Amino acid sequence: MNEKQNLNDLPSTPWKNGGGITRELLRLPKDSTLDSFALRVSVADVDTDAPFSMFPGVDRTLLILRGAGLDLVDGSTNTVWKTLEPGLSPLQFEGMKPLVGCLTDGPIRDFNLMVRRSAAKGDLKIAKGPSTTSLLDCCCVFMARGQALIMQGDAVWATLLEFDFSAPPRDAYLVIEQDAVALVVNATVF
Repeated sequence: MNEKQNLNDLPSTPWKNGGGITRELLRLPKDSTLDSFALRVSVADVDTDAPFSMFPGVDRTLLILRGAGLDLVDGSTNTVWKTLEPGLSPLQFEGMKPLVGCLTDGPIRDFNLMVRRSAAKGDLKIAKGPSTTSLLDCCCVFMARGQALIMQGDAVWATLLEFDFSAPPRDAYLVIEQDAVALVVNATVF
């Protein structure tokens, strides 16, 4: 990953079921496949109701970036298990949970962190401005809203605008502007 990239500059991969597209921000290890990753960070644009792909041994964290929301219907009981609403509230669940995503009122854009339990530990932190956040264990920072500076000492390493993302140096810190929101993925790969 370069100093920074923008989500809209990434190639999109259509879903097999045609219900949306995904843009992958990060996959560790870099040469892994969709079946062998330790950690994966992506953003999806969801246009229609669709079942979630099953990922054995993977913990998922999902949040809504744009749109009205998403009902997560338990495929085994056909009832709403949880509802994801806008407001950047992450939901964690096992990758083998049989879920169908049902849009509550039109398309959404979501942020997805997947961590294979046997290969990595990872978590998602929501950092709201104005604030300063250490990026010591960060493998990816994504600007959900507003602007922030990645600082290394007294120097600006990168300026992040909405939908920009970066893998910052370990000694960096994030200075988040008023009303801005950054998603910070911390990870350790075994």
